[in-house]
Amino acid sequence: MTDLDTAVEVRPVWSIVANVVDERPYGPGGAERRRGLKLFRPGAKVYVVDGFDGMGYETVTVVGQVRKSSRFSTVHVPAKHLTNWRVRLVYSPAALRQIAEIRWGGRGGFWLRDVADTGAGSFRDALLAVAERFREWTEAERADGP
Repeated sequence: MTDLDTAVEVRPVWSIVANVVDERPYGPGGAERRRGLKLFRPGAKVYVVDGFDGMGYETVTVVGQVRKSSRFSTVHVPAKHLTNWRVRLVYSPAALRQIAEIRWGGRGGFWLRDVADTGAGSFRDALLAVAERFREWTEAERADGP
């Protein structure tokens, strides 16, 4: 029996998607500029699947391909270092596995308290509202400076 014989149909799910900023302030007072993040290149697409609500979601949990690797990893990053917030269906099997591990693996995942179908339009609409709040907050945070 091969992996193809036991393949399970993978349904796409809705997720908030963002990109890593091209440049960000770094060092004392933000005097230096760095490109991207340590683990993600500038412009990298990441799926935002969770966050730390006790900290006002200043830090979020993302799934994305790290620099110099084709593997998807789960990483905690400051939300202010993400831009271009939107909601999209996730089709990548590797990304879907990581997202499912976070959402249903005992760690929860925000916006999922009472959601039965993460592929439903109602879930998409809820994520759109959250993505818009993140977009507004991160733009204001970057405008205020480092």
